Amino acid sequence: MRKIGIIGGMGPAATIDLLQKIYRHDKVASEQQHVQLLVNFDPSVVDRSWAVRNGQNAQLTAHLSSNAVGLVAQGASLLAIACNTAHVVLADLQKSVDVPFVDMVEETVSFALANSSGPIGVMATDGTLETGLYTLRLVAAGRRVVLPEPAEQRDLMDIIYKVKEGHLDGRDRVLEIKHNLHRNGAELVIAACTELPLLMGSEQGMVDANDILAQVLVRRARAI
Repeated sequence: MRKIGIIGGMGPAATIDLLQKIYRHDKVASEQQHVQLLVNFDPSVVDRSWAVRNGQNAQLTAHLSSNAVGLVAQGASLLAIACNTAHVVLADLQKSVDVPFVDMVEETVSFALANSSGPIGVMATDGTLETGLYTLRLVAAGRRVVLPEPAEQRDLMDIIYKVKEGHLDGRDRVLEIKHNLHRNGAELVIAACTELPLLMGSEQGMVDANDILAQVLVRRARAI
């Protein structure tokens, strides 16, 4: 069984949510049979949206590469990043280690495409939207992408940062934005920021990227 290495802490509550979901999906007869995890819990990583906006992807890559190398040195043989926006540098991170990463964005998009036939909404950070991590893949697959209005996106960012600070406020506004995406045609809505499921729970019509990542990690860790 592969030992999973998680690059986390971006933000703390989202990483804890991922860990809970990994063990929720890891069905075993006893605790000794669970998958093994190594977690680099590092909240000091530069803000990913700031890095994207200010051309500091190299700084982000250097920091996360160091974390990845450390996890591999401790025995991790399968890696993941507990942050959607950080996937903008995934290709460069993969060059720093011989251990494979699970691409949360690719896995989530594949799930959304397989489970819908119409437009797909995306709720994400500014950095994730600006880099097209989700939108470019969805458009390339022939889907219309539905995004929050500018005022909704500003509110969403404010709420996401509050969650990163430890304040689980804003659920009603987040759900209102999600429902507006459905009203504008979205069949499914991807919660493409790891903080959002903490507020949204298991809402109908929502694809939780954190949960998709957890399922794939368990499956691949055991696929030996």
